[in-house]
Amino acid sequence: MEVNKKNPETVRYVVPAGLKEGDEIRIIAPSRSSEVCRKDVYGESLRFLEKMGYRITFSENPGKMDPFHESASPEERVKELHEAFEDDNVKGIIAVIGGFGVNEILPLIDYKVISENPKFFSGFSDITALQGAILRKTGLITFSGPFFATFGFPKNREYTWDNFKKFLEGQREVSLNPSEEAIEYKVIQEGVAGGRLTGGNLCTLNLLQGTPYMPLSDGTILFIEDDNISGDYFRKEFQRNLASLLQTEGMKVRGLLLGRFEESCRMDEESVKKIISRIPQLNNIPIISGCDFGHVFPIATVPMGGYCRIESANNSVRIDFELKE
Repeated sequence: MEVNKKNPETVRYVVPAGLKEGDEIRIIAPSRSSEVCRKDVYGESLRFLEKMGYRITFSENPGKMDPFHESASPEERVKELHEAFEDDNVKGIIAVIGGFGVNEILPLIDYKVISENPKFFSGFSDITALQGAILRKTGLITFSGPFFATFGFPKNREYTWDNFKKFLEGQREVSLNPSEEAIEYKVIQEGVAGGRLTGGNLCTLNLLQGTPYMPLSDGTILFIEDDNISGDYFRKEFQRNLASLLQTEGMKVRGLLLGRFEESCRMDEESVKKIISRIPQLNNIPIISGCDFGHVFPIATVPMGGYCRIESANNSVRIDFELKE
């Protein structure tokens, strides 16, 4: 479904059906192959999800890998994506892991297959590009949340699963509360705002700029995170990537949620405030940092395209998600 860029209200948002115990979840590899996963992590993920009551199946190519690209070919990856959405037995889809290059497959996807077979779909990091394209082309709300491999790490898994399960089972209203690791979310700027959620992994979302796959963002609550692949230059990379995103045509941000950063990023509260202060598009809107999503454990689930209302004042934070058409 192509949407009218000049009139975002014509977007028809689609809420996927929730799953029940015994339903089939298909694991696919639209980014890197499952071969990059540690065998113990892979096995533990399978055991955990089956223990939770779901039937786990795998696409034909999750373990197929060209060593240079660490993935199957773009054509093979699109084939397994189509098959997962077209299979009536499959009720939910989870990406096995992230990586690089999922944006290669975007022009090859038949988005009609997805729009005619809307399903729960989860992943993050490199999967951000695919989720953005799906939202733009079909209106389907997907979930920036755990990979299959995420469930292979038992530490703090209860928080990750509790957040994920609510959306997986079709709960429409979910509040985001801090994990024990986050302790509390940080108020960077006070305010109250509501809007549709756009975001995910910052550097990956930026790959969609200037393409027909960039999700519409006129009046959005932006949620972003990033991992430290640039080492000591992370803060500079993050600042210019965020500035670039906010210069995207049609981008109007009502509020900003920042995921928790890895310790090596050196993004303490003061650093975040300094970066925000140099970006005029972020003036006078509520901004909250340290939220439990991104390349951290545990990880919360955020509905890409879902509605969000945030309140931040006097170090008091409230973040509410709602799935609605």
